[in-house]
This record gives sequence, structure tokens and C-alpha cells, in this order.
Amino acid sequence: MTPKPERTEPPMNKDTAESIAASPLPTSRTLRLRRNVPFQLLRFAAINLRMLGVILRGHK
Repeated sequence: MTPKPERTEPPMNKDTAESIAASPLPTSRTLRLRRNVPFQLLRFAAINLRMLGVILRGHK
């Protein structure tokens, strides 16, 4: 088995690094909702219904 090469990424721009460091972190509630399958299914259904409404209005 051949060893995997080390992952090398290009050096990050200083402005980009500062922007990433200054970005807000998600709250514990946000993280919990992102992992909640029933909540994700509800959001999925809501987005699909919204898209269906847009499509149906466009076909009148």
C-alpha cells in the first residue's frame, strides 16, 4: 500500500485569514438545529413548497 501524500494547501492571504478569524461562530442552538433531522426535513419541505409556488405562478 502506498502512503498518501501530505495535503498541502496554498498559503492563505493575510486578509482572508483575518476575515475568517473575525467571523462569528454559530451558537449551540444553531449547531443543534443543523444536526436535528426532523427540523431539516421540515425545512426541506418548506423550501420545496416555496419552489412549487414559484413554479406554479410562472405557468399561469
